[in-house]
Amino acid sequence: MLLRYYIFFALLPSGIFAGFCEKTERRMINGVLKTRIIKVCCFGYKQQIMNNGIGLKCVPICKEDCGNGTCSSPNSCSCNVGYTNKDRDASQRCVPDCDGGCGKGECIAPNTCHCEDGYEAYNHCALKLPQWLPLGIGKV
Repeated sequence: MLLRYYIFFALLPSGIFAGFCEKTERRMINGVLKTRIIKVCCFGYKQQIMNNGIGLKCVPICKEDCGNGTCSSPNSCSCNVGYTNKDRDASQRCVPDCDGGCGKGECIAPNTCHCEDGYEAYNHCALKLPQWLPLGIGKV
């Protein structure tokens, strides 16, 4: 019988019990000391009601909101596609990523630069060409 339960739990995805730790609980019941092991959320995790409203799960806690990503482990964000953690600092938010950077501007969305005055976005912020140049000259 125990072997059946062991096999059942061994086949479950490892993420199901992520963030759970065991804690020994002792109580006196009718003058008899009773001991049992209970599952609690580990340090860095908090309890959350599951989507179906039945049961609890342990979810990681991030000090900073991940922004465009999800908190995947305590103080560590997994970023959505097109977003990155520039400094590889676990406590930083997921910010937009512009391939090659923007130069004289700011990356405001994946591969979208907002350029400083006098610059315009092509693949990155480049010096704006004067309007009087003939069409096709100076543009790459």
